[in-house]
Amino acid sequence: MIETLGTVPVITDDKEKVEWLNTLVKCMKESEDELHLYMKEKGGPLTGFGINYEGYLFIEFDGDTKESIDEATIEDLYNIIDTDAKDIGIDKPPVVFKKEITVLNARTDDIDPLIGGIDHR
Repeated sequence: MIETLGTVPVITDDKEKVEWLNTLVKCMKESEDELHLYMKEKGGPLTGFGINYEGYLFIEFDGDTKESIDEATIEDLYNIIDTDAKDIGIDKPPVVFKKEITVLNARTDDIDPLIGGIDHR
């Protein structure tokens, strides 16, 4: 984890949790066009963004980058989300900024395309 900003509300009622997550979905949809400009395929540092079931938004930076993530970039990204969140009634949206975790895949050409399958050619 690089940094967290905003506040996750304490919600104990399941119905309220679902409503909160739905509100976060709306918030992310409002911000996604601007956030896409920061994606790796557009030359930016991000590999993803979305909503975590624990009640916060996340921004994921490229885990392979050797450069440090500067505070200005984090502030720019948070301001995009914060501005859109205020439009739908969220003050200080909870956002976790983290680096992508690289998962090593041990699959080779000897593995059948079926999950768990081994090629017996």
